[in-house]
Parts: sequence; C-alpha cells; structure tokens
Amino acid sequence: MRSTRPMPAPATPLNEADRIPRQFISFFFFKVDNAFRQLPVEEQAAARAEYAAVVNKYRENGTIVIPYSTIGIKSNCDFFLWRIDYKLETLQQMQVELNRTALGKYTTATYSLLSMSKKSVYVDKLNPEHDDQRALIRPGRAKFVFVYPFVKTREWYLLQPATRQGIMDEHIYVGNKYPTVKVNTTYSFG
Repeated sequence: MRSTRPMPAPATPLNEADRIPRQFISFFFFKVDNAFRQLPVEEQAAARAEYAAVVNKYRENGTIVIPYSTIGIKSNCDFFLWRIDYKLETLQQMQVELNRTALGKYTTATYSLLSMSKKSVYVDKLNPEHDDQRALIRPGRAKFVFVYPFVKTREWYLLQPATRQGIMDEHIYVGNKYPTVKVNTTYSFG
C-alpha cells in the first residue's frame, strides 16, 4: 500500500568544508541515596574528593565536565554532570569509573540526555557567522543552565523547508534579543 502523505524534502549533503568533528554531549542526572548523608562527615568528604578526582582526570584529558546542583530545584535528582567529548566511549568509561567510587555507590542515575553536535541546517540571517559558532559546543561558566529535550515531530519534517526556516527565523530573532543567554542546541534521534 502506498502512502499519500507528502514526503519531507531531502537533506542537503554537506560539503567537505562543512564537515566539523561532532561532539557527544551528555547531561547525566543523579540522585544521592539518603544513606550517604548518614555517613560520618569525614567519610562523605573523602567520597566527594574521590569522585572529584575522577572528574578532574577526565578534564585534564580534554573532556569538558561541568557539575550543576539541582538540590531544592528538582526532587528526583541532586546534581547533574554536563559532559562533552569527541568519543562516546570516553563518556562511558568515565561513568564506569564514577560508579566505582565510594560516592558513586550511593548514586542512582535518574535521567540521561545524550546528543551530538552538528551544524544547523537553518540559516541565522541576523548573524551569519553565528552558524560557525554553533557547530561545536563551547559552554560558558554560567551559574545556571536550563536543559530540556525539544522534540520535532514528523509533522515538523513534513513542512516545506521555507516554512521551517521561517519558524526558525522567528526563534533566532527572539534569541538574539537576549545576548547574555547562550543557546547550545544539540541533536538526538531515536
């Protein structure tokens, strides 16, 4: 049986000059078991130091790792790690090592968002050089970060490319009104 639904326009292949190495981006959320808080203060401090040593080891080898506290903000997690690396295996190995630490034994992963960087197919008409800046994730050192999955549905991809670009033009226009807010968009399918 043949579908009567319109097919989305095919993606434009990238030129060789447009090929930029992709980064893997991981937002990994953790809940700390209350039993950890019952440990002696010295044991808690040693466990945190061991955990931090693993994080710092990966930082020294080029992995970007930024911890954020969610205590008092989200009830299902206490902190998350924003991690960026060119190899997925590096992020996996780091998690294995974190899980083996004393603190890791008291943490449960409550949520994980995994994505990759890529050059956007949408043109930023207000700031054309912005496109190159968005191809790789370069996080700032902001006190706060907002992480949310944004789902583009099948209906989105059935829109004509010009219609999608128009919607994105409005999104980009609004974003440019707030230059102190840094937007990092990454991509995940599945």
